[in-house]
Parts: sequence; structure tokens; C-alpha cells
Amino acid sequence: MPKILDKKKVVIIDDDFRNLFPLFKAIDRENYNATYILGNDINISTMDNIGLIILDARATKTGAVGFFWTLRQKLRGVSLLIASPSCTFLYKDGVFYQYIGGNLINNINDVLEVLLHNNYPSACDKRFGLLVGNSSSMKEVYARVEKIAKTNVTVLIQGETGTGKELVARTIHLLSHRSEGPFVAINCGAIPQGLVESELFGHERGAFTSAFQPKKGSFEVASGGTIFLDEIADIDKVSQVKILRVLQEKCAQRVGCPYTYNTDVRVIAATSKDLEEEITKGTFREDLYFRINVFPIKVPPLRDRKEDIPLLVNHFLIKYAKELSLDIPSISEEAMQALTNYSYPGNVRELENIIIRILVLSRNNIISAGDVQEQFNFNRQGLSNGKYAMKQQIQGKLEEIEQNAIIDALSKANGNRRLAAEMLGITRRLLYLRLKKYGLNKKASNSL
Repeated sequence: MPKILDKKKVVIIDDDFRNLFPLFKAIDRENYNATYILGNDINISTMDNIGLIILDARATKTGAVGFFWTLRQKLRGVSLLIASPSCTFLYKDGVFYQYIGGNLINNINDVLEVLLHNNYPSACDKRFGLLVGNSSSMKEVYARVEKIAKTNVTVLIQGETGTGKELVARTIHLLSHRSEGPFVAINCGAIPQGLVESELFGHERGAFTSAFQPKKGSFEVASGGTIFLDEIADIDKVSQVKILRVLQEKCAQRVGCPYTYNTDVRVIAATSKDLEEEITKGTFREDLYFRINVFPIKVPPLRDRKEDIPLLVNHFLIKYAKELSLDIPSISEEAMQALTNYSYPGNVRELENIIIRILVLSRNNIISAGDVQEQFNFNRQGLSNGKYAMKQQIQGKLEEIEQNAIIDALSKANGNRRLAAEMLGITRRLLYLRLKKYGLNKKASNSL
């Protein structure tokens, strides 16, 4: 990296375990003026001329999000990097990005150059929280999410199946003051009618025939955090009454228990149905509708935000190539054009599945229009024989990837099965089964 004449000030705020100290040591001192402090020693009023703050998600009493809102009010123009065990988020010029560029310690100086010298992340997705997209319709969603995230107001997310309603809910939770608490997602349509009350509010031992142990309900498990009621329109009307009472009284009652407990949760509901039409049909309670429709957010279908398709394609290629231990392929202009022109009745979820299949079945490092068309044909075949044949192809490719991963791990572990299993993140028993399946026992020693 060439020497930067205008040295920017970087502040690293760490927790008591000093997880970010290796990152601090890796910063190029010729180009950046780096300061390292612990979360308990923060005093924002004394922070002047700061270009970037690197923050451990657990470093401050208010949490990363609470600190972020304070920071935005008092230190305008400052960029932020939030590091956590699961992911790293960057904040620059009012936009959130997720870092996807590999080992952060090795790349920290490149990231600093991006954040501090008026460049834009090339190793990051154009995104807001967990949402990818830069279209005007998605920017409207981002604006509404940002306005409502720091409150406890109930939210109703509406949109077609596959548009990403749960990601919107998770982003609201991530940016809220409840982000350190649990996020509990419930698919209301998947709960058998007789078990809705038990699943949502819990039950005591002996409350019904199969209640052998007491169980906490989802509202109890989500205490201090957010509960996401997906496809709320699929709940029967008897259970709707009980949900309405919980929302009104902010307390719930386990099945078989005479006492109530307080519910300290933020409620986000979602549906792919027109609730006003469901009210007219008599399948959804009007009073519950008004109780959950405090702050509506409508997620646009993918066909109405086609300019986001290239961003989503690149996002899924990078994400799933990494998960499948594959090289990231390039994509021809004709293939990208074909992907952009498609109507996507299954929305973003359908595009995601198409990219996964293309990655698994790709014959070279360039995705062609023919590869894309093959997947469109697969979607139209539905449950025909062609789908079974494609499934067999995918299964064979996945087994090839798994076999190569095992061979690589055994090589690095010098044939030691225990070490190879640890490298692969699986149990020794599962490794033994895979060795037998693929006939690889000769490549492994009997070492434990």
C-alpha cells in the first residue's frame, strides 16, 4: 500500500477479552494513527478528529447498536466497523455493508483505505443490515426500517412469498436496542391447530396427554428480544383471540397454569396474504389486524426491483461458493441479462435456489446463458422426471465436493482421523461412515 500523507485517526474499542488486539497490531502505523481502548473507558466527548471507530459488538454497556445511535448523534461523518463472532458490519455515509472479503486481520488496511478515503467497498455487498439492494423501492424499505428499529412499536411486514420478509424482521431486530436479546421466528402456518397456544405461550406438565415436561412458549423464550410471527394470517380465529390478549395486556399464561407472566418482547408479524380481504372473508379478526398494523412495511416483489438482480446474483455467488468450497465463477453478460429479464414468481428465494444449482452443476468457471436457461427449464418442469434427474446430478456433485474435502483434510492431518474430523467440523463416527462410503479407508491411519 502506498504511503498516505493524511493520516486518519482510528479508534479500536474492545471488550475485556481483548479480541480486537490482533486487529490493532495489524494496522499500518505509517498510514493510520491507531488508538486502543477498552469499552469501560469510553468518553465520546473527548473523541476529536476521528475517521473510524472499530467496535467489538460486546464492548459497551449499551451494546453495539446503542453505541451506534449515540455515535451518529455526536460524531457525524465517522465511519464504523462492528466486529462480532458471526459477522462484521461496516457503516459509511449512511449505508450499512456486510464485510465478505475473507480474513479481516489480513485485510484490515485495505478495509481502512475503503472506509477512510472516499472509496466504496468492493469486498462488501450493497446492503442495509441483512438486506441486499440499491433500488428506490428497497431504499424506501430501508428508510422505514431505520425509523422504526429503535422503538418498540409493533410492525406488520407484507409481501409475496420469497421476498425476504424475515430478513426485514431480522434487520429491525439487529438495529434495535433489543439486538443483544433473542430473535425467535415462528412459522404460524406450520403449527398444528391444537398446539398453537402451547407453542406460543408454553404449558405445564400434565396440561394435556403428551405434556410430560413443562415447556416455555415462544413469547417466554423471546423475553428481552423480538418475536417474529410469520404468516400470521394462517392462525385459527380461536388462537387469534389469545394473541390479541397478549398484545393488549402484555402478559401470557401457560396452558395448565393459573398464573400469568409478563411478556417483554417486540412483536413483528408478517403475511403474504391481503389481511383486509381475509377480514372480509371472516378468517381474520379485524381487532387483531388493527393491533398488529401499527407500522406497516411492504416488501416489493423481485420483478419490481430488477436493478437489484445483479447485486443479488453476485451476493449469492460469493456466499454459496464459499459454503461449497468452490471458486467464485464469473458470469457472462448474456447470462446476467437472462437472469435480469426473468419474472421470478418465487421472488428472491427462487433466484437464490437458481444460483445454488448453477454453482453446483457448473462445468467451468464462466456461467453462460445456457447454464441459466437450463435452470429456468428446470423450474418449469416442476415435479416431472426432469426434476428427479436434476436432483440426482446435484447429489452427485455435492458428494464429489464432500469427498474432496475429506481427502484434503486427511492430507493436512497426515492421515490422522481425529484431526481430520476436527478440521471438517464433524464427529469421528460420521467421518468413519464417509470414509467407508467413499472407499477412503486406505488414506486414513488408525490414529485416534
